[in-house]
Amino acid sequence: MFWGHTHEDQMIIYYDYLTGSLNTTTGLRNTTMIDYTTPLNVAFVGPSIVPITNNNAGWRVYQVDAKTFNVLGHQTYFANISNSHAWSTPVWQFEYDARTIYDPQNKWGTNDPLNATFWHNITGQMLNNGSLVTTYNFFETKVPNPPSPASQP
Repeated sequence: MFWGHTHEDQMIIYYDYLTGSLNTTTGLRNTTMIDYTTPLNVAFVGPSIVPITNNNAGWRVYQVDAKTFNVLGHQTYFANISNSHAWSTPVWQFEYDARTIYDPQNKWGTNDPLNATFWHNITGQMLNNGSLVTTYNFFETKVPNPPSPASQP
């Protein structure tokens, strides 16, 4: 899924409900009963060209398989709004490549999609790696001078 902007660069992982979450008598579902072991889908929330306070403008390019429509990769660019007084048009700079940052050791197959399972695994790594969380939060706002991929796990 592709979403419009929230003024931040984000991913949303969707999960199914646990068995037994639906009360068959009332027809109501206990929406707190989530199965966090099986990711269903991911939403790519693209960064916004229109910035908000403390965020820079950004946009993203996706590589999508023409047969399966799977996202195989994406690169994100930003414009440093602090320098906008010197522009006649925005100056876009490369910020990061998703595979380079989130799979630096190429554990995920190079032709495997950046699907819900990929992002589920990344969030699992975040539980034990605070620097990965910091990196995600850093990219979320399109701040200039991104961290080096070499500093990633």
